[in-house]
Amino acid sequence: MSGRFSWSIYVGNLPGDIREHEIENLFYKYGRIVDIELKVPPQPPCYCFVEFEHARDAEDAIKGRDGYNFDGCRLRVELAHGGRGQSSSDRRGGYGGGGGGGGGGGGSARFGVSQHSEFRVIVCGLPLSASWQDLKDHMRKAGDVCFAEVTRDSDGTYGVVDYTNYDDMKYAIRKLDDTEFRNPWARAYIRVKKYESSRSLSRSKSPRKDLSKSPRRSLSEKPKLSREQRENLRLMHVERKKDFICIERVKEKIVNVLDGLELHTGVFSAKEQKRIVNEVYQLQEKGRKGELKEHTFNAPRKWMRGKGRVTIQFGCCYNYAIDRAGNPPGILQREEVDPLPPLFKVMIRRLIKWHVLPPTCVPDSCIVNIYDEGDCIPPHIDNHDFLRPFCTISFLSECDILFGSNLKTEGPGEFSGPYSIPLPVGSVLVLNGNGADVAKHCVPAVPTKRISITFRKMDESKRPVWFTLEPDLQGIEPLPINFF
Repeated sequence: MSGRFSWSIYVGNLPGDIREHEIENLFYKYGRIVDIELKVPPQPPCYCFVEFEHARDAEDAIKGRDGYNFDGCRLRVELAHGGRGQSSSDRRGGYGGGGGGGGGGGGSARFGVSQHSEFRVIVCGLPLSASWQDLKDHMRKAGDVCFAEVTRDSDGTYGVVDYTNYDDMKYAIRKLDDTEFRNPWARAYIRVKKYESSRSLSRSKSPRKDLSKSPRRSLSEKPKLSREQRENLRLMHVERKKDFICIERVKEKIVNVLDGLELHTGVFSAKEQKRIVNEVYQLQEKGRKGELKEHTFNAPRKWMRGKGRVTIQFGCCYNYAIDRAGNPPGILQREEVDPLPPLFKVMIRRLIKWHVLPPTCVPDSCIVNIYDEGDCIPPHIDNHDFLRPFCTISFLSECDILFGSNLKTEGPGEFSGPYSIPLPVGSVLVLNGNGADVAKHCVPAVPTKRISITFRKMDESKRPVWFTLEPDLQGIEPLPINFF
């Protein structure tokens, strides 16, 4: 069990696929580690708390690892709460602190004891990097803050703020709701509402007496959100980039060849990504054992760099080029493959409900690409046997995708073009308009293992003769955009 005098450090900006043993390998040389608490938020980066037995070990770890480049991520390492850390038996998760109306506290004797009140608000939509100090600085614009805490969990990042009086709380709700929150790393528009809970602090004549009866329960209490509210809260965190521009001359006309592209991040949490990747590896193993239909799984021999990535197709068998039988590129209507796996149908429902794809273009097929280091996808435009828009989702590692009307092959797995888009882990790239039909796209040789899943809807006239509609993919409606 953690000791009362142990010291805890905060480690931020960890990669989404980090494992606890990797964290231990990063810090074991600085001293005896008492505890590691890894936090996996809805979208990367992850963060953790590492608890050392001695203060000097924690300080050495900060000096040695703050700013350290780990797997392409620059780590942010500091003492938890900006001072002496709580032991794992006392930590509630996230940052916490108060210290009256002045500077931060975090429950440390060094900074004074945090004070709570019954005048509490909940702040939703905070960026992942938000700390309780950042939150307190923003919320004190409306009045005297006596406590601020930030929590990160599967529902996202949100905060709880206590004011010293009722008027300041009401003014904060009126003035700070739907305002821009900023810190050195991110900015986001937040929602501020009165904190409501079945166990919330009541406006009694002696609130301090009520608090003293069960301090830990009241201080660590999280807002009670319905399933619909949790989904809306996550939907609020989805970021959408649509302003891609690459001007080229095409058929004597000046056009933006990227018009119609969209990049969505935050659609799938790190936990969900892990589940999807595990499912892909299980499907790959089934394919190797011959447990999938013949044309579902394809693992060609790697005869040169960039050639031979593993593919798994569901819903239809697609021919990339003229095959030995003389079939042209497109859907092979008489070749049978396995139907969409249940988890993939859950993903499709998410894409429609969260406004990533329109309900008029619900995917009924997909292809999974499993890349080893050096694998690539050459320049191409997706066959018009598939409708627009369609989308591709990236897993395991970030890579670049090139776009342009005239992409060039420079060597095995090496291509050049006018525009490159980084695809973060878990991101969804939607291709439509010029971005799907004017610009070609390609994936140069990837630097490490990667998985992509491309979801597409078939042209009804091109569907396989054996195809049947999936009942649970009919009648999907997008969620209404009303956040609380």
